[in-house]
Amino acid sequence: MLRDDIEELIASVDDRSTTLMFTNGLGYTAQRAQACQQAGLFYSAVSIDSPYPDEHNRVRRNPEAFDHAIDATSSRRC
Repeated sequence: MLRDDIEELIASVDDRSTTLMFTNGLGYTAQRAQACQQAGLFYSAVSIDSPYPDEHNRVRRNPEAFDHAIDATSSRRC
């Protein structure tokens, strides 16, 4: 995740709004997901550009991008 303060940003949203987050999965650990949920995150989505790991990694220009995305979808993080 690019922002170290994402939990603070989520917490700053008041109850008149719903907080959604879209991510490529990089850095979205179980601990980070739990912290975001506790801060008030309602929904998160992980972008998958292809069901084929090689194609997804090529599009993302990262040889580990597919693994990061799949890992982020496990353990009820989304």
